[in-house]
Amino acid sequence: HAVHVCMLGVALAKRALGISKEEALHRFGPGLLLHDLGLTEMPKDLYERYDPLNPILESEFRRHPEAGLALVQEFMDLTPESESIILHHHERLDGSGFPMGIAGDELSDGAKICAIVDTFDLLNTRTRYRERLPSFEALKAMKRGVPWQLDESLFHEFVRIFLPPF
Repeated sequence: HAVHVCMLGVALAKRALGISKEEALHRFGPGLLLHDLGLTEMPKDLYERYDPLNPILESEFRRHPEAGLALVQEFMDLTPESESIILHHHERLDGSGFPMGIAGDELSDGAKICAIVDTFDLLNTRTRYRERLPSFEALKAMKRGVPWQLDESLFHEFVRIFLPPF
C-alpha cells in the first residue's frame, strides 16, 4: 500500500503541479511512502477484525497520523509537504476528516494528493473484509466525494494518469 501510494502520489504531483520527477520525489516522496507508519503504534485489534471498529478502536485509529509524524520526525528531517501528508492524509475538503478536522485551503497540496491516491489504493485492493474494486469502479466511487471531500482539479488530473497517451 505504501509503495502504491508513493508511486501514484509522485506521478500525480508531477502531473498536476507541473514539477519534475526529482522535485516531486524530494518534496512529497517521504510523506507518501510513510503516511501510515503511525499504524505500527496502534493496537493489534485494528488488524484482526472483520467487523467495523468499535468506538475505542476508532479513536485509536484516528491517532495514527499524529503518531506517525512523531515517529518519522525521530529519525529524519522532512519537507513541510511530507509532514503535512503524514499528519493530514485523512483530512477532507469539507472538514469531515481527522485528526484535526481542517478543510479547504488549510490543506496542503500534498495532503490533498495523498487523500486521493490513498483512497484509490484502498478501494482498488482486496482486504479481509471487502473485495477490491476494479480501477474504473474505484474512480467512479471516488467521484461521488468530489468536490466535497476530494480536490476536484487534482482528481481530474489523477484520472488522466490512467488514460492512454495521445
